[in-house]
Amino acid sequence: MPASMRVERRWWKKANRRVEVILRAPVSGLGDVDEVAHVRPGRARNHLVPGKLATYVNAEKLAAARERLAARERARIEAGGEDGDEAAATAQEEEHKRKERATVMKMLTAEPAIAFRRIKDKKTGKPRIAVTRENIVEEIRRQKSLNLTPGALMLERPIVDFGEYDIPLFIRGEPVGERTVPVVVRERL
Repeated sequence: MPASMRVERRWWKKANRRVEVILRAPVSGLGDVDEVAHVRPGRARNHLVPGKLATYVNAEKLAAARERLAARERARIEAGGEDGDEAAATAQEEEHKRKERATVMKMLTAEPAIAFRRIKDKKTGKPRIAVTRENIVEEIRRQKSLNLTPGALMLERPIVDFGEYDIPLFIRGEPVGERTVPVVVRERL
């Protein structure tokens, strides 16, 4: 191939270059303490090394980091092994889920109520369009930024009158205590 047809990739190696660093603190997306991470030179030079989050690799530092990792692993195994860590992690996850559910319930049942405005039918004096379970779920998603399934609300039939309603909540088919979602249907003027 003639030299004029070759495409030269300038700075290709430079753009894809990585350097090894030993982490001195846990860094999200890279690893834990004393682990070796491969990062771009700019991240190491500008962020990790000046912030004392990492250090550049050399033979002595690498050997010391591996020894500290091995010692921590031995201590973890002696202290109860992986089962203890997994049980603690599971308990922590359950606690987090419980707190999250409590926060969601508080957001759902708190004021202001989910409001609907409907046009009044002149003949019947009722709303022209009924409020369904799907309408309520969509309005909760819009007003309170929560994703619910329509099955979480116990609405036997669509709401066809103006007024204030308390819709019972169900999670996995079970009622959630005395928790209800306040819904208000008002006349659009």
